[in-house]
Amino acid sequence: EPRELLAAVLVRENEEVVIKDELAEISDRACWVDLIAPSATELELVSRRFGIDFRPRTGGIAEEPTYLYMRVSTVSPQEGQEPFLCRLTVVLGENFLVTMRDTNSCPAIELAMRRLQRRPAWAMAAKDLLRVLLQAINDQAERTVEHISGILDETTRYIAQISTGYSKEGAELG
Repeated sequence: EPRELLAAVLVRENEEVVIKDELAEISDRACWVDLIAPSATELELVSRRFGIDFRPRTGGIAEEPTYLYMRVSTVSPQEGQEPFLCRLTVVLGENFLVTMRDTNSCPAIELAMRRLQRRPAWAMAAKDLLRVLLQAINDQAERTVEHISGILDETTRYIAQISTGYSKEGAELG
């Protein structure tokens, strides 16, 4: 069955950053490849292109001779629902960034890619791509904390009303 999006390939074209949705677009201009629930064939293609060993690692970070491999979890608020968790594998090479995830949606990656499209100069070095991604992860985490804090404040006020027997408008409860 066809998937909505197999991958997003961020490509440098002239002075712009363009997002392609085909792994066939991996070229020397590809700077970030975001794999979504990749197949063995897709992993092999990316592995050959960038020289990455995708075998699972123990621990969160592994430094290889030509790249840094790390696992990261991102959290994003969802209105009226529990926060959304996205687990990522991030591989940083000298000239590329590869992310891999199991879920179609990852708000932090989507935010980072939008920022890079607005500011293509940030996509000129792989470490800058990682910096933009980590900033987006941090921003999403901050929004989640603010969201949860607001819910806790509402709950605290509600409990206080119940314990005093009066609503915030002064009406007697129960």
